[in-house]
Amino acid sequence: MNKSKITLQEAYELCIIKWEAIVENNGIKPSQIKGLEILENSICDCGYCHYYNSCSDCPLLINEIGDCCELDHPWTIWLNNQTKENAQAVLQLIRDTKPF
Repeated sequence: MNKSKITLQEAYELCIIKWEAIVENNGIKPSQIKGLEILENSICDCGYCHYYNSCSDCPLLINEIGDCCELDHPWTIWLNNQTKENAQAVLQLIRDTKPF
């Protein structure tokens, strides 16, 4: 159930803002990203996490069971090796799985 105060389109746009900033910063997440202020009190700064409150409905799942912390997920690959190329892979996954 969606308990957030943002729309699905806003969640998508927040994800794009975040990952474009990371790509522009050579794969390293900047300490502050302009435009993500709405997520400051969230469990994390992902628009989809804020919108869905559950991994099971997230469009970024690459397997039927699991979440973005699976070893073969682009986010986990980026987390373990924060390069521009790995950040671009996450950004591309977000763009490829646009849920609307």
